[in-house]
Amino acid sequence: MARSSELDLLNGSSDLDRFWFIQFIASVPDITIRIGSVAMWCTESFLQTEREQAFILYHFMLSAVSAIINNPEISNDPEAVDTAGVEGVIRAYKNLLQADPGRRSSVFDEAVTSQEKGNLREFVKKLREKEK
Repeated sequence: MARSSELDLLNGSSDLDRFWFIQFIASVPDITIRIGSVAMWCTESFLQTEREQAFILYHFMLSAVSAIINNPEISNDPEAVDTAGVEGVIRAYKNLLQADPGRRSSVFDEAVTSQEKGNLREFVKKLREKEK
């Protein structure tokens, strides 16, 4: 699911997939995804409509859950979970730009640049500090 959403952010998942995923998160007590300043920053950074922003939020959560399943030790590290969510959104963003370069966002490019410099975790930490 994460890969198909990543490859085609706005069309890579069905309503049924998204419904199943939300039900899955709700039913698994070991997986907790907090929708905070980092997830909201992602949704507001480059896509215009509420529908598009919902796809970003879905992909953020999907990426974070995938990271928790593959690396259970991060489940108690909210910063690591948020970083995994942003990493997934960055991959989706890059694929979206290949299909439509007009969707480039100088705001979201800050996250891409941070990742390329190896500073994504610090970037996420700064976003998380805005919650306090």
